Amino acid sequence: PDRGARQYSHSRKSGDRSGAGKPAPAAPAAAGWTCSCGQAGNQGNFCMNCGAKKPAPAVCPKCGWQPAPGQTSKFCPECGTQIQ
Repeated sequence: PDRGARQYSHSRKSGDRSGAGKPAPAAPAAAGWTCSCGQAGNQGNFCMNCGAKKPAPAVCPKCGWQPAPGQTSKFCPECGTQIQ
C-alpha cells in the first residue's frame, strides 16, 4: 500500500451544486452616512469624528420630491420650489 496516495469519495449528489459555480457576492457598499468633515461610515445620528448632527434628507416642501442618496439640489427638478 502506498501511504502517499489518498482516495477521496465524492458524496455530493449529481444535482447538488451548493456553492459550485456561483460567483462570490459583491462587497457591500459602505454603510452609513458621510459627514461634511469627511468621516465616512457613520451609523448613528452624530458624526463619530466631529460630533456634527446627521443631516436631514432634503425634501421638497411643495411636492415631496427627494434627491437620490449623495445627490444635492437647491431647487426641485419636479416643481421648481427652492429646497432648504
